[in-house]
Amino acid sequence: MSDRPSENRVRPPSWLRRHLKRIGVLRSALTVGILLTVFCAPFARVDADYEGWTAITALVAPVLATISIFVLLLDILMCQVFSLEKPPEARQDYRYIMRSNGMLLGLVVLSWLPFAVAIFGG
Repeated sequence: MSDRPSENRVRPPSWLRRHLKRIGVLRSALTVGILLTVFCAPFARVDADYEGWTAITALVAPVLATISIFVLLLDILMCQVFSLEKPPEARQDYRYIMRSNGMLLGLVVLSWLPFAVAIFGG
């Protein structure tokens, strides 16, 4: 038996550890929430159901997707503001966060675009 308990643990890949360290805990939780709303996008219904599990995809998920778009845009803006105060070598993490948020923003918009077209009659 080994005295070191770390040998028995399953560790995430190094790229995932670096990513989580760079973006932080709150942005990681935001990313998971946004990916859940993206997962709900194909199941979104235009007709509103107020009962059962279909209310989540018909009412809750579209609202959360809209809110997450504004939160991502605000986070990109605040990263830009905070990066202006930092020295050039410390700006790299903020640029990484802005790129990650931009990719998430594009993913949310593209996944919910068919629903928005159906709602607004395109």
